[in-house]
Amino acid sequence: MLLAVTVIWGFTFPLIQNSLEFVSPLVFLALRFSLAGLLFPLIVWPRAQKLTKQRLRRGIVLGLLLCSGYIFQTIGLQYTSSARAGFITALYVPLTPIAAWLFFRAHIRPRMWLAVTLASVGIGILALPETLDESGNLLSQLSLNFGDQLTLVCAACYALHIVLINRWSHPEDELPLTWVQLSVAGILCALAIPFESAHFEYTHYVGFTIVFTSLFASVLAIWAMMRYQPRLPVSGAAVIYATEPVMAGLAAWIIQNHIPPFFTILGAGFILAAMLIASTIRETEIASN
Repeated sequence: MLLAVTVIWGFTFPLIQNSLEFVSPLVFLALRFSLAGLLFPLIVWPRAQKLTKQRLRRGIVLGLLLCSGYIFQTIGLQYTSSARAGFITALYVPLTPIAAWLFFRAHIRPRMWLAVTLASVGIGILALPETLDESGNLLSQLSLNFGDQLTLVCAACYALHIVLINRWSHPEDELPLTWVQLSVAGILCALAIPFESAHFEYTHYVGFTIVFTSLFASVLAIWAMMRYQPRLPVSGAAVIYATEPVMAGLAAWIIQNHIPPFFTILGAGFILAAMLIASTIRETEIASN
């Protein structure tokens, strides 16, 4: 199920990027998550309705992180390629233990620091523009564009989201927490629409993308994370999540005919190496309180 989630997420990168030509980011996200929030209780009725104050609080926090991650990611796709966005987003894998350390005092092993270092090198290589100006100063060209920076913030939001799922999700909580997350994300995105230059032009492509991301990339994917991720070791889940950027690059090649340049492939290689190293630690990275 988690592998299917990474395939779905990977293919959403070029789908969403192409749709942003016709619809502004926050309008798209508001429609996506509002539709997901409406569909979810209809699919799993009535178990998703069993809310408690604790589930509501935790669902709001998870929904806020989910919404923030998608907002930064979707806006970032306006300024960077879907392949680069996929690899930068995947930095949440090595960032997850950092979030666990910062917020829950989890012990980080030396191998994890190696993963973070390799990921940082990969980010530095990705900072190279796709076309270098050989006549200019190389160092002056080493900078993440605005879209890359937003996507990096998105990865941090996802990392904390994953940590909290492992701490909070239990079999009896997975359905209501999923529903609250989706609903909160839809409400927050709708409230944020006045802060952008909102526009919406319906096409069959946009309609398909909204339905696909609502039903599969939101309802199915978030429910699968809540249900199956806590049943696996964090390292096992991270190995599966590490395939997402590969799927994003494959999707960009299939849908957009975009072949990543050498520096993007090289930087992605460092990030993949970091994710695999971070995923091979067998001991639980997150300390139980």
